[in-house]
Amino acid sequence: MLPLRDFTFTGFSIVYFTEFTEQYAIQLIRNMLLERKQKPKQDRMVDLIQILRTIAGCKDVDFGFIPFVRLNDNLILDFGAISSSVLLDYHKQSGVSDNCVQTFLENFIENPKPLILQNGKYTVEYAADLPKILNHSGVRDYALLPLYHNNDLVGVLEVYAKKEKVVGKKLLIKIDP
Repeated sequence: MLPLRDFTFTGFSIVYFTEFTEQYAIQLIRNMLLERKQKPKQDRMVDLIQILRTIAGCKDVDFGFIPFVRLNDNLILDFGAISSSVLLDYHKQSGVSDNCVQTFLENFIENPKPLILQNGKYTVEYAADLPKILNHSGVRDYALLPLYHNNDLVGVLEVYAKKEKVVGKKLLIKIDP
């Protein structure tokens, strides 16, 4: 508690605080989904990432999303600015000829287990190209979590940080999709 004697107030002001609980965060996300016409998709994505940062309790963490959308049995890997994905940014910068992101995601779809990479060490065999991609982006800690809807794999959530020892089990439990 801060003692009131340390403050001087002049004029008139109204201050209110909102307790940011997990239920409140879920309500904000629901409202965001219902009010689709109010904001552009890119602005809603920024708001969603800020809500997830608040839930995680860490300003050094970032989030990316990759929906699994196919066209002629090929994954679509370009979602413009609404994805904020490390993998998709690398794919966009490296060009279509570099198919390591496509191959990596196809392998992930075959075996959708959470993948955690901390300080260049990874937890699954098929992630061999991942440290190269993450080093290119300056990412030190990284987690790739499967996203399900009605028991169908619909995409992944990327959780990453450019500082070491930020993305760990404690943080991932807080934001469990």
